[in-house]
Amino acid sequence: MRRLFALLLLVGLVLVPSIAVLAADAGSLADQAAFRHYAIEEGAPVDVDEMERFVGGLADTPAFYFIALAEDPAEGADVVARDILTALPGGTVVVVTPGDLGAVSTDFSEGALNDALDASIDRYDTNYVDGFRAFAEALASAPVATTTGSSGGGSGILIPVLLIGGVIVLVVVLMRKAKKGDEGIQQRRLVEARTEIKTQIDAVANRILELSDQVSLADNDVATEHYRAATATFDEAQGAFEQAQTLGKLEELSDRLDHARWQLEAADALTEGRPVPPEPQDRRASCFFDPAHRGGTEEATITTPAGTKAVNVCHDCAERLRRGDQPKPRDIVVDGRRVPAPMAPRSHGGGGLDWMNVFQMVVAGMGTAAQYQSRSPRRSLGSVGRSARSTVVSRQKTAQPPRRPVTGRARRKRR
Repeated sequence: MRRLFALLLLVGLVLVPSIAVLAADAGSLADQAAFRHYAIEEGAPVDVDEMERFVGGLADTPAFYFIALAEDPAEGADVVARDILTALPGGTVVVVTPGDLGAVSTDFSEGALNDALDASIDRYDTNYVDGFRAFAEALASAPVATTTGSSGGGSGILIPVLLIGGVIVLVVVLMRKAKKGDEGIQQRRLVEARTEIKTQIDAVANRILELSDQVSLADNDVATEHYRAATATFDEAQGAFEQAQTLGKLEELSDRLDHARWQLEAADALTEGRPVPPEPQDRRASCFFDPAHRGGTEEATITTPAGTKAVNVCHDCAERLRRGDQPKPRDIVVDGRRVPAPMAPRSHGGGGLDWMNVFQMVVAGMGTAAQYQSRSPRRSLGSVGRSARSTVVSRQKTAQPPRRPVTGRARRKRR
């Protein structure tokens, strides 16, 4: 028994460091995947809008989780997929990297996964989303595997069984510790998000006070209507703040504040005889550089290596850009790090534009190069809000069934 205990201890000591190293990355990736069924590492060539449309059209079962990494992991794409799946209740995880492709599933056999990887591997060369789509389509007609138990006996297998049992106990202990750590991280993120949202609530409240006399003196019925609507929207958001105890609820609250900003700027424009700024439909109404500024009333175009996007900036920032100045984005604390407001998640009141690191902006026909580097470390997904959008399919975590054993695992080298 002493030798057996020593052997178990030795195996545990060998496995614990490797498990701990992989758990950090896999945990953040799994957290992202569990929320929206995909996770995109910063720098991976994936169009977020296209990805959201793709996952939005998938059925909930069998569950698929699509992961795109910017660099090849030392442990292999299939190992990353396995470790992500460990943190999920079950389903199929496919991981693509510049040089690797791996998949692990509790629903499909190894043969089915191999066929799906073969059917999709060339598609990733052109478009990662097309590759994911081909992978899922290849499994659409594959039978869902069932797991059957087997029996055996004899003292000859006692030591291996005990050895495996000891390793399982170690893994369970580590997973429980990791879960507690994840809960602590989630609580910290919630505190950070609530602190920032409260700051923005106060900023909108001050703007309401600033416009009060101006709207009253203008005696403009339409301006008054916009002002009253903004006040009502703000009151709803402020009233919901104390009950907003999840990041999802804070993101909804942030959207309400955004609508109130536009309503206030519409009232302001009418009282001054200016055209009402169009209400943004696919972007934030807050200022791109600082959500605590006045609402974004002028449209700007940002051009980055990842593409072009329209954003809104406040009047003061627009004027600075026209003068050739570079407004500095305000930092928002996310995961203990200071993140530029445009890149911070929407649950924290940010723009959710995590794919930016260098951009050029043009406002009213005049432009200035405004550059900054993302301070997010590699593979830190800022998981609460990576590209969080109001159009994301609602796939939030609920009570999950017990995890199922892995049925199939496959890997292909892309180069």
